[in-house]
Amino acid sequence: MMRRRPGSPPGSPAHWPRHAIMIVVSFLMLIPFYWVLKTSLTGENIYAWPPRIIPVDPHLFNYVDVWYMIPFARFAANAPSCASSLAFHGRSRASVVSYSDPRRSS
Repeated sequence: MMRRRPGSPPGSPAHWPRHAIMIVVSFLMLIPFYWVLKTSLTGENIYAWPPRIIPVDPHLFNYVDVWYMIPFARFAANAPSCASSLAFHGRSRASVVSYSDPRRSS
C-alpha cells in the first residue's frame, strides 16, 4: 500500500498558486508557436516594429506556394525506401556484431 507524503492533499487550496504559475508559464511557452503560425499565415516581416499580435489579412497562399516550390511527393515516395533500407542495414549489422563473443578473445 502506498503511503502519502505529509502535506496538503492535491485538491487543497495550498496548491492553487503552484497551478496558476504553471498555467502562466505554459502560455508563455506557447507564444513562439503562435508567432510562427501567425507569420506563416500573414507573410509579414518578422522584424517589423511594433509587432502585431493579431494577424491582419491571414491567407493560406504561402502554404500553396511552398507546396509547388518543394517536391513533397518525391519526399513522400523516398521516405519508405529510406526507412526500409536503414532498417535492413541496421538489422544486418546487428546480426554480424552479435557473433562477436568477448569470452573467445584468447
